[in-house]
Amino acid sequence: MHLTSGWRHISQTTPSVDSLMMVLCIVKVRQKRQALSRRFESCGLELHPTKTKVVYCKDSNRKEKEDVTNFTFLGYTFHPRKAKGWKGAEFTSFLPAISQEAQKRIRQEIRKWKLKLHHIGLEEIAKEYNPIIQGWLNYYGKNGRKILRKVLEYINLHLVLWTKGKFKKLKRKKMRAINFLERITSVA
Repeated sequence: MHLTSGWRHISQTTPSVDSLMMVLCIVKVRQKRQALSRRFESCGLELHPTKTKVVYCKDSNRKEKEDVTNFTFLGYTFHPRKAKGWKGAEFTSFLPAISQEAQKRIRQEIRKWKLKLHHIGLEEIAKEYNPIIQGWLNYYGKNGRKILRKVLEYINLHLVLWTKGKFKKLKRKKMRAINFLERITSVA
């Protein structure tokens, strides 16, 4: 029924009509893209040929095979992901999460922090880097927390390395260093 809205001459939905509507929708999208391109050109701009594309938002209700089913925008990658409904049922939805490029930039930033320097204390580390980490959590934490958690574990790894270098008795004891950091953070 929803496919025929706006098309009064189509009285019922059949597989052939669905296919026709799908083709018409794709044609409309391509026409809009051409119109957008002309509008940009009238302003002295042009659409980037590799960055401008039509993306198929595949989910549980849209199961067709298309070439492009994801895109990256403002540090998020949008593509089909597993999701849970309010009753716990799993389904596929077109959702954002932190992009691979953003994850790479965050890891590079963490490496620049030079946490292997052992003359600074944990309080100084927290004071300097907590605002940055909080910013990442605020921006990327709204969607795709599971993927963000993997990036944040990288911070914990560097803190463990810092602990092993700072305290001689923990130098070769990774689990003791992890437990030491857990005790400190649970007290604070």
